[in-house]
Amino acid sequence: MVEIPDVKYKSTEEATRILESAGLVVEVENVTGFPLPSQLAVGTRPPPGTSVPDGSTVVLLVA
Repeated sequence: MVEIPDVKYKSTEEATRILESAGLVVEVENVTGFPLPSQLAVGTRPPPGTSVPDGSTVVLLVA
């Protein structure tokens, strides 16, 4: 099992690297409505701290 790291406010590139280094597969989803510069991570689905099997897909939510 892998615990999903918190990558909030990281660049898309850095957040992807962190998640992949943890053994996760990353799918990026652009979201609107956040007062942040574009291409910054605003969260993941499932949320940080959730334990998932190694190799699971995590959705990286990006402003």
